[in-house]
Amino acid sequence: SVLDSAEHGCSKTAHKKEIRKEDAQGFKELVAGMRELNIDQASMYSIFKLLAGVLHLGNVEFDNVVQEGNDLAVPKKSKGNYNPVTWATELLGLSDPNALIELFSKEEIIVMGKSIIKLIDKSRAAFARDALAKGIYNAIFDHVISMIDVALGGVGDNPSAPFIGILDIFGFETFKRNGYEQLLINFAN
Repeated sequence: SVLDSAEHGCSKTAHKKEIRKEDAQGFKELVAGMRELNIDQASMYSIFKLLAGVLHLGNVEFDNVVQEGNDLAVPKKSKGNYNPVTWATELLGLSDPNALIELFSKEEIIVMGKSIIKLIDKSRAAFARDALAKGIYNAIFDHVISMIDVALGGVGDNPSAPFIGILDIFGFETFKRNGYEQLLINFAN
């Protein structure tokens, strides 16, 4: 581990408590900042609930079982009472965990106008899970940016409105509006 208790003179438990204190303080600052931007309690709750759903979605792991001669992805059995599929379903506002599981275990292919359902293996299921999580997170990001724009009075094409700017590294693409993915690419560069 990064923290060696003998070297630093404190236990791993004390270090974890310190991290939790820092996380709690950071969360308080985040909420205060959101309040400063006039983001109401219900909106904050919805944002945090969806983010928690995305995190639980990321905990869904898959095994392959053979069905109809093909590998079919099924969620791994959870240890103890924790079931990430159940938590993700509830936090994302879905009504049926099986519908969520079907998103990861099957894909629809249209051939000559006919719909064919194909079973997929665990690697494709993990890809589908990650794509769904990324899509949800991207939608949350865009929504929060829109809320910030409204709070700063920057709705529309008003060039004199306040804005948050990020210096874009010159590349091959030009976007009228950059999204979350471009932010991460530029941050990494």
